[in-house]
This record gives sequence, C-alpha cells and structure tokens, in this order.
Amino acid sequence: MYECESLAKTHTNLPLVRLRCSGSNWLPLQQDWSTRWCTVPEGYAASRVHALETRDDDVFVVTYPKCGTTWMQELAWLLLNQLDFERASSVYLRERSIFLEYSGISKHKRRDTIQLCEQLASPRLIKSHLPAQLLPRQVWQHKRKIIYVARNPKDVLVSSYHFFVGLEYWTGDLNTYVDEFINNQLVYSSYWAHIVDFWRLRHDPYVFFVTYEQMKRDLKSVIEKLSTFLGVNSLSAQQLEQLIGHTSFDNMKQSKYANATGLLKETQKTSTDFEFMRRGIVGAFKDELKTASTFPLIRLHCAGSKEINNWLPLQQDWSTRWSTLSAGYAGSFASHIDELETRDDDVFLVTYPKCGTTWMQELAWLLLNQLDFERASSVCISERSVYLEQSANSKKLPMNSIQSCDQMTSPRLIKTHLPAQLLPRQVWQQKRKIIYVTRNPKDVVVSSYHFHVGLGHWAGDFDAYVNEFINNKIVYSSYWTHFVDFWRMRHEPNIFFVTYEQMKSDLQNVIEKLSEFLGVHSLSAQEMQQLMNHLTFDNMKQSKCTNLTGFFKKIKNATDNFEFMRRGIVGAFNDELSENQKQKLDKCTSEILSEYNLKESDIFGDLNNNI
Repeated sequence: MYECESLAKTHTNLPLVRLRCSGSNWLPLQQDWSTRWCTVPEGYAASRVHALETRDDDVFVVTYPKCGTTWMQELAWLLLNQLDFERASSVYLRERSIFLEYSGISKHKRRDTIQLCEQLASPRLIKSHLPAQLLPRQVWQHKRKIIYVARNPKDVLVSSYHFFVGLEYWTGDLNTYVDEFINNQLVYSSYWAHIVDFWRLRHDPYVFFVTYEQMKRDLKSVIEKLSTFLGVNSLSAQQLEQLIGHTSFDNMKQSKYANATGLLKETQKTSTDFEFMRRGIVGAFKDELKTASTFPLIRLHCAGSKEINNWLPLQQDWSTRWSTLSAGYAGSFASHIDELETRDDDVFLVTYPKCGTTWMQELAWLLLNQLDFERASSVCISERSVYLEQSANSKKLPMNSIQSCDQMTSPRLIKTHLPAQLLPRQVWQQKRKIIYVTRNPKDVVVSSYHFHVGLGHWAGDFDAYVNEFINNKIVYSSYWTHFVDFWRMRHEPNIFFVTYEQMKSDLQNVIEKLSEFLGVHSLSAQEMQQLMNHLTFDNMKQSKCTNLTGFFKKIKNATDNFEFMRRGIVGAFNDELSENQKQKLDKCTSEILSEYNLKESDIFGDLNNNI
C-alpha cells in the first residue's frame, strides 16, 4: 500500500523518510499518485492512519503546517458545537480537536493520538497536516467533509522556520531552511503538491477550500460560507460579531486554550523565545526574506500570448515567461523597446549576461565591418555596438541607449540581454538576424556573481546568490528559459545559435559558420589568423576598447578589484562552487531541461572534457 525510501540527512533533528501510495483507486482526483511523495519522520504509522474508521458527521481540517490551522480549528469547532464559548475558554483545543497523526510525527510520544481520535465524541473535528493521498481511506470512500486552508509559500516558510527552530526540531539558518523547503526535505513537504491537489478538488461538494489570506481579508464571508458547508444554523449579527471577536488573533494568542505555547513548553524542550503564535499577518515574510540585490528589480511578462505567437516562430504560452529586470524598465521603457524600428541589415546579438557577449560582439562587428581592426582598436565596443536597454540599468549613463541605436549607421550590431518575448517586435516580424550565445549555468552563475558584486549590485554571500539565481531573482532571469527558447528556435534561418563552449573549443569553425550566416565574404587564411589573434582573451582583456573595466568604474560604484573580464575559461566553476551548490544547479538544470527532453550535455557538451 505504501512505499518508503530514505532521505539524505537534513537539518531536521529526527530521521526523515519519503512515503508514497502505491495504490490509490479510492482518491477522487485522477492522476498518477505514485509520483506524490511526502516527507515524514521515520517510523510514521501510515497503516494505522490509513485504516481509521470515520463517522458520518466527521469533519477534517487539513492544512500544510503554519497555514492558519489553529485559527480554522477554533472557528470550525465553535460552529459545530453551537458556539460553546464557555468550553472553548476552558478546554484545550488539542483535546477538543485531535491532531490525528501527531503521535506518529512527534519526538515526544506521550499520547496515542489515533486512539484519542477514536475515543472523541461526535461530531469529531479532526486536524491533520497530511496530504490528500495519506489521509484515512474512508475520508475519500465515504466523502467525509474536509476543510482545507492554504497560505502563501513565503509566509508559510518564515512561520514554519521559527516554529521548527523553536521546537528544536530543526537546526540551521534561514537560507538553509529555504533550500530544504524548496527541495521537499521538511516534514509534510512538498508544500506545493499539498496545496495544488486540494485546489484541484475544491469544487467537490465535500471539500471547502479557503486561504489564510481570504480569512484575513473577509472573515465574515468565510464564516457564512463555512456555516453553509457544515450545515449549521446561520448566525445572527450578534453571534457573528462574538465569533469574530473570539477568533481574533490577539484574543487567541492570549488564550492558553488556543495558543499552545505554554503547553508545548511544559511537555517538550523548546527555545526560551518559542512562540506557537507569532504575528498572524499577511506578508510578514517581507521583513525576513530579503534579497541581497542592491539593484531594484521588477518582474515583467507579455500578457498577450496570442498576439506574441503571431510574430514569434515558437508557439507556446508566452504569458508564463516572466523576466526579472531592472526597475528602470518599468513604465514606458518596455514599450519603447517593443516599438524600435529595425532595418534590413540589422543584426541582434542576444545573450544571458556573462555568456561571452563581448567576445561575440567584437567578432560579429569585425565581420560586418570588413575586419576594420584600426577602428576596433580605437573606438570602444559599446559605441560601435550599442547595448539596447542599457539606459534602464544605469541612471548615470550620459545617453539614451534606445536613441543611440536609432542614430547608429548601418549595418547595426545591437546587443541585448532580453529574452525572446521582450525583443523589439519587428525583430520577429521582419525576421532580422539574431546571433544567440549561451554558456553552461555553473560558469554563468560564478561569473555573474563576481560581476554583480564588483558593481555593487549584490551584497550577499555566494550561497545566497546561487539560491536567487535558481529562484529567478537575478536580473534577466530566468537563465534557463532564456536559452531554452532560443535553442528550440535554433533551426530558424535568421537565428545563429552557438555556445561559449563551442567558441572555446573551435573558434575557427564558429567564425566560418558565422561568416556564412552574416553573408560576408569568406576569410583568407591570413585574415582568419589575424582575426583569431585579435579575439584571444588576453588581447581583448588588455584592450580598453573591449575590456570595459575602466568604463564601469567611471559610471558605477565599482569595487577596487572589479574586473569586467576575469578568467575566460570553461569549467572555472570547479574552483568556486561547492559540491552542494553544483548539485542544486544540476538538479534545477535537469528538471527544467527534462520538460523539453533535453540534457545539459545536449547543449553544452561534456563539460568535463572541455575543462
């Protein structure tokens, strides 16, 4: 019935396992439940919970931990018990409404909570944090009433962190907790699958789905709907006011019968500052989950997916593609980019940052300008090939980068880090030539970290940067969808897709293919050699026209050791990424690429052989 697998050691102070149902024909939601794993303590009594006999008037309050469980318990218990405020103010909530699986997940097994559920008088209000597939079978077979409360992930994360640290179930810092939350290494995870399954069941007549946020916003409306769901009498205005007052956060926090702080401190080891109820507000995460970016950011997407599909060759729901951008991109800037008028001989160089942009810029510019090495050695690359959206990223820039593009002489080589869906519309409508360069994620994260730290855009440590890179909180992210979309369009005749690794492995071959793509004359052996010498990393790093270290130090608050160009090798990540960081990045890469039946090596080759 249940399959179990061990979980690698985590920061939780009790051994954990992952559990799933091998058979689930009693569940109403038709999906492959064998893919739904739940993290539980070792020794969890799954079969006893599974076999619990239910009653016709049972009601189950189901939540992921710290989603407003106690609040809903108190509210539902009072509705089911004719607003018995006297008993609610003299008997502990945990005795009035038993936590079904508590004795199976707690280090302190003083009570058999399954047995207590069996002894509870009807109507029973039974609390559980179990996901749908691990609830007692009869809940689903007999369609017992379920109240499900969800809460936004960031508030849940912060609240559960303080809760488990206070109970000394978990040891570590908040950053590590975030990682384990995301990677489903905390008890009851996955948080997301837990909520999504009940959301999909929300229209079933015996499921009442509500969010903590809805309860905070309009508790009166929630009570009225819940009363109807439970089949209890409608409340008078006076009763409703009394119930709302009783279930206010301040009132419940002051009551030892609802607030289990004292009880838990008496019965188990806790920290001195442990609080079962802390703040009880929406958005508390903003005070604790902070980005280390000093660069104001926004997230942007294109709302008209159907319209975008009219001009983009890749047909997909583009409204799901969000991009994290500088706050300077807000307002009319995005529209000005979208409306840029392109020319027949335009070439757009598109990359995610730190993927070999400047290297390709110099190469493509020289091919488009008859190998004009004299100008390349006397005029800065940023003047010869304008960075389209640079004005949005720097208030100190002495010019408007969009206007600078308009004023460039043809043929224009225009640089941008924007993803496919945010490029000027005419690029796609007129099929302008695009050179796209990508680079393996581990080298990108290392190179971009040093770049942002050097420019004063990032004030956190490297581990936090890796996490925010993965969670798409770094400018221009998501890195993965950025390159995947162009990979999927690589066979379009106006797109030249190449990797940094290919350029390092065989630059001559890349130059030959790029020359053909750009429609320029083939190079002689002497020209090819001269071009390749000009493009060596050492030569470009020594040239103030391609190495923009000095330029950035003038217009930005760059650190003394800031370098625009650092090492220029494949596999530099091996010197800086810990094994844990490599594993996190590899896991993210694998999960995203698997959606497109791709592996990292399909795009970047065997990185071990490139090093």
